[in-house]
Amino acid sequence: LLSGSYLHERFTAELDEQRTEIRSVTKERGTMCEAGTSGYLLSHEFHRIPHAADGTMTFLVKSRMVAPWSLSYDPGTGLSQRHIPMRNRLADLAGRL
Repeated sequence: LLSGSYLHERFTAELDEQRTEIRSVTKERGTMCEAGTSGYLLSHEFHRIPHAADGTMTFLVKSRMVAPWSLSYDPGTGLSQRHIPMRNRLADLAGRL
Protein backbone atom coordinates (compact mmCIF):
# COMPACT_ATOMS: atom_id res chain seq x y z
CA LEU A 1 0.00 0.00 0.00
CA LEU A 2 1.77 3.15 -1.21
CA SER A 3 -0.39 5.76 0.53
CA GLY A 4 -3.68 6.11 2.36
CA SER A 5 -5.58 3.23 3.92
CA TYR A 6 -8.38 0.78 3.27
CA LEU A 7 -10.48 -1.84 4.99
CA HIS A 8 -9.61 -5.30 3.67
CA GLU A 9 -12.07 -8.12 4.37
CA ARG A 10 -11.45 -11.84 3.74
CA PHE A 11 -14.15 -14.46 3.27
CA THR A 12 -14.69 -18.16 2.89
CA ALA A 13 -17.09 -18.93 0.06
CA GLU A 14 -19.41 -21.82 -0.67
CA LEU A 15 -19.36 -22.55 -4.42
CA ASP A 16 -21.76 -24.55 -6.59
CA GLU A 17 -20.72 -27.98 -7.92
CA GLN A 18 -19.26 -26.53 -11.16
CA ARG A 19 -17.35 -23.85 -9.19
CA THR A 20 -18.91 -21.18 -11.45
CA GLU A 21 -21.11 -19.46 -8.87
CA ILE A 22 -20.81 -18.39 -5.25
CA ARG A 23 -23.74 -19.58 -3.14
CA SER A 24 -22.82 -17.82 0.10
CA VAL A 25 -19.91 -16.25 1.94
CA THR A 26 -18.79 -16.06 5.55
CA LYS A 27 -16.63 -13.15 6.65
CA GLU A 28 -13.48 -14.41 8.34
CA ARG A 29 -11.83 -11.13 9.28
CA GLY A 30 -11.45 -7.47 8.45
CA THR A 31 -8.18 -5.57 8.72
CA MET A 32 -7.46 -1.86 8.36
CA CYS A 33 -4.42 -1.59 6.08
CA GLU A 34 -2.25 1.55 6.09
CA ALA A 35 0.62 2.88 3.97
CA GLY A 36 3.56 0.46 4.02
CA THR A 37 1.38 -2.65 4.39
CA SER A 38 1.94 -5.47 1.91
CA GLY A 39 0.18 -8.76 1.37
CA TYR A 40 -0.93 -11.34 -1.13
CA LEU A 41 -3.96 -13.35 -2.17
CA LEU A 42 -4.08 -16.74 -3.83
CA SER A 43 -6.45 -17.31 -6.75
CA HIS A 44 -8.89 -19.38 -4.68
CA GLU A 45 -9.19 -16.80 -1.87
CA PHE A 46 -12.07 -14.32 -1.65
CA HIS A 47 -11.81 -10.75 -0.43
CA ARG A 48 -13.24 -7.28 -0.78
CA ILE A 49 -12.24 -3.70 -0.02
CA PRO A 50 -15.48 -2.01 1.05
CA HIS A 51 -13.83 1.31 1.89
CA ALA A 52 -10.67 3.16 0.87
CA ALA A 53 -9.59 6.56 2.15
CA ASP A 54 -9.33 9.43 -0.33
CA GLY A 55 -5.89 9.48 -1.96
CA THR A 56 -5.21 5.78 -1.40
CA MET A 57 -2.78 4.26 -3.92
CA THR A 58 -1.72 0.64 -4.27
CA PHE A 59 0.74 -1.29 -6.39
CA LEU A 60 -0.65 -4.59 -7.68
CA VAL A 61 1.37 -7.41 -9.21
CA LYS A 62 -0.64 -10.18 -10.89
CA SER A 63 0.53 -13.66 -11.75
CA ARG A 64 -0.27 -15.50 -14.93
CA MET A 65 -3.90 -16.51 -15.36
CA VAL A 66 -4.62 -19.70 -13.37
CA ALA A 67 -8.39 -19.99 -14.05
CA PRO A 68 -10.54 -19.14 -17.09
CA TRP A 69 -12.71 -16.76 -15.00
CA SER A 70 -12.98 -15.02 -11.67
CA LEU A 71 -15.99 -14.78 -9.39
CA SER A 72 -17.46 -11.87 -7.49
CA TYR A 73 -20.26 -11.78 -4.94
CA ASP A 74 -22.32 -8.94 -3.54
CA PRO A 75 -23.04 -9.74 0.11
CA GLY A 76 -25.81 -7.11 0.16
CA THR A 77 -27.86 -8.69 -2.65
CA GLY A 78 -26.53 -12.27 -2.55
CA LEU A 79 -25.75 -12.11 -6.29
CA SER A 80 -22.77 -13.94 -7.74
CA GLN A 81 -21.17 -13.00 -11.06
CA ARG A 82 -18.61 -14.78 -13.23
CA HIS A 83 -16.06 -12.56 -15.02
CA ILE A 84 -14.45 -13.92 -18.20
CA PRO A 85 -11.47 -11.92 -19.55
CA MET A 86 -12.10 -10.23 -22.91
CA ARG A 87 -9.22 -12.06 -24.61
CA ASN A 88 -10.95 -15.37 -23.80
CA ARG A 89 -14.21 -14.16 -25.40
CA LEU A 90 -12.88 -12.55 -28.62
CA ALA A 91 -13.56 -15.52 -30.93
CA ASP A 92 -17.13 -15.86 -29.59
CA LEU A 93 -17.75 -12.13 -29.85
CA ALA A 94 -16.38 -11.92 -33.40
CA GLY A 95 -18.62 -14.82 -34.43
CA ARG A 96 -21.68 -12.87 -33.29
CA LEU A 97 -21.01 -9.90 -35.59
